[in-house]
Amino acid sequence: MSSADIDAKLARSKGPEKLKVFISYSRHDLEFVDRLQHALVERGIRAYVDREDIAKGEAWWSRIQQLITEADTIIFILSPNSAASPVCQQEVDFAASLNKRFIPIVAEDLADAQVPETLSRLNYVFFIPNPPAGASGDFSEAVDQLANALDTDIAWIRSHTRYGERSAEWERAGRTTSHLIRGRNIDDAEAWRDKRPERAPGITDAQLAYIAESRKAATGRQRWWIGGSLIIAAITTGLAIYALTQQQAAVASQQRTVRVLASTDFQQGTRAIEDPETTPQGLALLARSVRNGNDERALTRLWTALQQRSFWLPSLLEKIPPQPPRPEGYPGLVAHTPRGAAPKVPDDIAQRFKTHVIDGVEFESNFIAVSGDGSRILTVIGNVVLDATEVKARVWNSDGRPITKWFAPDYKGDTYISVLRGQFSHDGRFLALEVTGWREPSFLEIWDLKKGTRYEATIKVTGLRPQFQNSTFTQIAFLEAPQSDKFTLATLLTASLNGDAQVHYIQEDSILSAGRTRHRELITYVAVDPRGEWLLSGGDDGTVHVSSSSRPDEPVGVPIKLSTRIARIMRDGANGLVADTAGGERHRFDLMQPLKVRLPEDLELPATAPYCIEWPEGNASVAKAEVAKLAPASGPRLAYMGTRKFEVVANGKTSVSPTLDVDLELVCLDQNNARVSLTTEDFVTRIWDTGLTAMAGQPLDEKRYFQSRPTPESTKSVVLTANGDRALVRSFFWDPPNVAYWWFNLWDSGTALPLFDRKQSIDWSDKPVPENALLDSSERFVLFAHGTKRDRASILEYIQIKPPEGIAAWLPDFAEAIAGQTFDDQGLPINIPAPERTRRLTTGVDQIEKFAVQNSE
Repeated sequence: MSSADIDAKLARSKGPEKLKVFISYSRHDLEFVDRLQHALVERGIRAYVDREDIAKGEAWWSRIQQLITEADTIIFILSPNSAASPVCQQEVDFAASLNKRFIPIVAEDLADAQVPETLSRLNYVFFIPNPPAGASGDFSEAVDQLANALDTDIAWIRSHTRYGERSAEWERAGRTTSHLIRGRNIDDAEAWRDKRPERAPGITDAQLAYIAESRKAATGRQRWWIGGSLIIAAITTGLAIYALTQQQAAVASQQRTVRVLASTDFQQGTRAIEDPETTPQGLALLARSVRNGNDERALTRLWTALQQRSFWLPSLLEKIPPQPPRPEGYPGLVAHTPRGAAPKVPDDIAQRFKTHVIDGVEFESNFIAVSGDGSRILTVIGNVVLDATEVKARVWNSDGRPITKWFAPDYKGDTYISVLRGQFSHDGRFLALEVTGWREPSFLEIWDLKKGTRYEATIKVTGLRPQFQNSTFTQIAFLEAPQSDKFTLATLLTASLNGDAQVHYIQEDSILSAGRTRHRELITYVAVDPRGEWLLSGGDDGTVHVSSSSRPDEPVGVPIKLSTRIARIMRDGANGLVADTAGGERHRFDLMQPLKVRLPEDLELPATAPYCIEWPEGNASVAKAEVAKLAPASGPRLAYMGTRKFEVVANGKTSVSPTLDVDLELVCLDQNNARVSLTTEDFVTRIWDTGLTAMAGQPLDEKRYFQSRPTPESTKSVVLTANGDRALVRSFFWDPPNVAYWWFNLWDSGTALPLFDRKQSIDWSDKPVPENALLDSSERFVLFAHGTKRDRASILEYIQIKPPEGIAAWLPDFAEAIAGQTFDDQGLPINIPAPERTRRLTTGVDQIEKFAVQNSE
């Protein structure tokens, strides 16, 4: 059904404005999609799919983006085919970036299919029988259920789409005031923003900025009008009282606007600082929030970032003298090799292995590789397109004796192998065989030629850049650097066309993916430093990334942004870095380590831990009396009532909770018995007063916020501050047989945003690690302790979350200097001139050194 057919059919029907949805699906499921589309249109829903709704010759991805942007909801057809589709994943990622509402529907048994993380946490609509979900598999019944889900919060969802489109237009127009909201429509937009339904999609940073800037512009116009009124009032005394009243209202309105803008900057900055790519913008936004609105949350977030992160500072400070770079780099560095540049093969080897005769038929080698020591040779033959022959490979000794038979890779794609090439380790023991299917992403097979076996795991092309057809590796190289540990037999470095550079440790029976850097543009240089500690990579856009070579996704400093393409990167000393650009410029940077503050001598720890109940599994069958026994001796009593409800008895009054969408997992009381936190099995924590009359702030959705990162198994405790504005959440995952993972987050309950970097602790040896988290009695520090003892001896690490007095006077300037940018009144980034940046960095470093020496009071 084409878009014209849909419009014509819906135009004939009467009723309210029609909901618009976009259906994301795999081509293999088209028959089901056609049936679903017709059924939805029959129910008055504008359901669009990309097959009919993209004109011939139209830019495919641009049109998909438009359809997703204009849609109120994204329906994702879940099947093994769509779960494995890079295109479907691309559509999900783009829709998620706009905070679109998703409704996943199950059209086929998923078996062991890996559902996209964004969708896996949502409730499914089943079009197949599923007794646990109460689904019969009847198509009409399932469509009715889907239509009901689509109709939920429909007015708010439509506004989400409208403000998303208008904010995008505002961005494309350069944030001009002519595209902003005006008049009473601003009040409507702010009311929409502040009354988000609990299960509705989140509001995007662009939408928040659009509404805040609209209010700011309106306040400016109001101030101009008031100024004119005051002039007239000076002439016409009869208007004086009216003008004064308006002036007071304007001042109050301006103060509200300042607070709203500061809160918006805090929210945008907090989200931006989570991504290494956008950390500079995050620092600048948080700095503006502190400077203009005195937002305490933004000040805390900047202060905790300095305690948890390292930053690359340009070598402008006299107290950090630059060291001359090594002109030729270090031994062991592996530079990027442009795509298509084949390894150098000696002429005699190339001639000897030029052709092969198999069953009387002569084949010509289309690829030859030689190991670094010259002992092993790889040859590849076959071409499906030119002569309909299967692509195969064989490994030889340098004297021409075969080591393996002719073999084909373990390829299970939809088409055929179009490219096969490989790279040896220096001694020829390991072979990395790159397999590229026609119009499919590449993957690597790793062979241990000493054993004559292939590793079960493969290494796939990954990255933040769009999934191109034939996404390939741009670099495959075995490193001759020292191995990371006694278990590692070889180290492999890869870079992909999609923007990821990664280190892989090849061990006896497994491949461990270790350090990784992620670029949004083509990688132009990649290396591991001679110490084997840092993975260094540079991009076509001038971005430099440094990551730990042994720990996945652990950045070393915030990425550096230079003006042009990166030509080479070198480590210089223990904490120095030199980067050369294609234009011949050389830049040096020094690593500022995380700030370490001291614990006050008079620090007091709370005497008792917060009271928490881990709700028993299968709690629907737990008797009310049995659960009531778990209540504390004094204070509120909690009891489960079944059907996902419970009651709280406090001060002689019994209150009943609303029905929960998901089973309850954890209930915690604060120290004053004034608030209760409810954590459900989907890792969402809601904070209520014990009378269950009001919820404090927004639900804290750990899984949604950290959706692209490892997910815990359960929540173990929630510690609330005295006024309930912050919540310290501790989560856990057990990885058999002997590894325990702990995660710690401090949340601002008003915005449901974290106030420091998510902290992880891994317990896999006899060395003590943080297993617990608590607040000191003054709520100045988050303390990470080993075990359950509440004494200073158990504290292993800590973060100061209440910044010292006076820090707001210099911290915003320092944060902007680290970022190298600030924002003007129109919200546009401005680079800070070098002399001013040097002054701010010098002042900031002086303040930090002074503070760190004097202790934190």
